[in-house]
Amino acid sequence: MKTLIGFRHSLKDKDNNISPEGLARAERQGKACEKYKISRMWVGPLIRTTQTRNAFLNGYIVGWLGKNLEVRIIDNPVVALGTDELFGLMVNDVFKAAVAAKKSNFDALLAAHGQDQLEKWADTLFDAMDDMFTELGDGETGAFFGHSPTTELVAASVEQSLEDLAAEYRVLPEMAAIIFEQDNRGNFKAVGCIPVPPTPEQASE
Repeated sequence: MKTLIGFRHSLKDKDNNISPEGLARAERQGKACEKYKISRMWVGPLIRTTQTRNAFLNGYIVGWLGKNLEVRIIDNPVVALGTDELFGLMVNDVFKAAVAAKKSNFDALLAAHGQDQLEKWADTLFDAMDDMFTELGDGETGAFFGHSPTTELVAASVEQSLEDLAAEYRVLPEMAAIIFEQDNRGNFKAVGCIPVPPTPEQASE
């Protein structure tokens, strides 16, 4: 069994960099994810995924101080996780109107482009996931830092119909994640979510 955790990047500012609040959230998530024993990390080509990973790693390492920790950082970005060109195609007027009407990014994408187009994007993401799983050894856990709705599309890529995607995978807040597992036959599926970590104030309530 192999495990791959797909995180949505953290909160960003108006310049599309991760904001101070976003960096703090990513670091908290890193500390909260100590139990997963992540050994490899991938990012998309956009800077906010790298900034998120670096902040996450700062928190993750704190949780592993004094322990035998070795995390391999994969420098080559996974292009399928999202480029400016891809998001320029995805985010059209119909998508924006659906988001304004309080639809999730995934459902807005489905409304804007239809199932046939989403299946094409999902196939590309499926291949990228397969490549990442191939680099993991049996029993290993990896993590990638991507975007919404491409991370949700990964979960949808293993469903018989995109419209069948479970509700818990359709809404992915910044710094939340979807957990994927691959069995010994090479089949993978979404098996759960990691929620956004609470702030210190929320944790003390």
